[in-house]
Amino acid sequence: MKSIQDIMKDLPVQASNRARYQEHLRDLMAYPAIRKFLQANQDRINQDYLQASISKLNEFMTSMKTYEAAPAEDKPAFVPSLVLGRHYIDVAYHPTEAFLQARKQAEMGRLLNNRMMSKDVRQASLKDIEWNTPERKALMQEVLNFVEAYEAGQTGLQGLYVSGPFGVGKTYIFGALANRLVESHHSVTMIHYPTFVQDMKEAINTKNVQSLLDRVKQVDVLFIDDIGAEANTPWVRDEILNILLEYRMKESLPTFFTSNFNLRELEQHLANVKGGVEATKAARIMERIKYLAKETTLSGANRRQMGRS
Repeated sequence: MKSIQDIMKDLPVQASNRARYQEHLRDLMAYPAIRKFLQANQDRINQDYLQASISKLNEFMTSMKTYEAAPAEDKPAFVPSLVLGRHYIDVAYHPTEAFLQARKQAEMGRLLNNRMMSKDVRQASLKDIEWNTPERKALMQEVLNFVEAYEAGQTGLQGLYVSGPFGVGKTYIFGALANRLVESHHSVTMIHYPTFVQDMKEAINTKNVQSLLDRVKQVDVLFIDDIGAEANTPWVRDEILNILLEYRMKESLPTFFTSNFNLRELEQHLANVKGGVEATKAARIMERIKYLAKETTLSGANRRQMGRS
């Protein structure tokens, strides 16, 4: 059986071009990736097959040199590789790991709206969270149970209403859960409720209240952070929160809450408005929250002062 070198020597070429052609073939043959590929497949390559492949080998070497010469931040999105075709060696192009990661981040950006959250919450991961107390272990199990059931396609799932003191990690844990759900291609929104309320008030001037509310209420999974910290008014409670929760309840869309108030305290907060106490309207809101989410608590040290997780 002829070696690749012998086959290349026997390739037909006009005498006037032989020296230049042989030099070009030597360059191709010396290119490490090509040499490795030819040696690995020499029992499947004959003279005609190799001759038909020269242009493709040249394409591969040119593309690889371009890729290798580019700075790290400006690499081409696709890298070439050699494959055995039916009649000649062909070049296949595959997305680079950097391109795949960038595309993944873009997809996550499309699916996840968490701009109201702090940077550490936006970057939170379930694998980095410490589950070192009975409360945190119980919450972890609730979170993992939800992920498993939701990704299995179960519908009508309850979210969680997590209450507890400042800084114990409620928002951070939900930030990690949000990122986990986005990896499975679910649309997720996290809102800091006091900020959202302020945005809704400002949207009155631009007549954008309905479109802003629709974007939030229709998302696959919604996280409402720090409910109860907003300045409560009848309009906020009845025209924003009630409509938001009513829609999600009717559509059985998973909804999660964090608060410094437990449910009883939140009901008192919602009932107290300027001019009096509106217990019935507050109770209506609470029925929706209880339908959407299971109440749990999280206590412990202030992790904002200790470092997150």
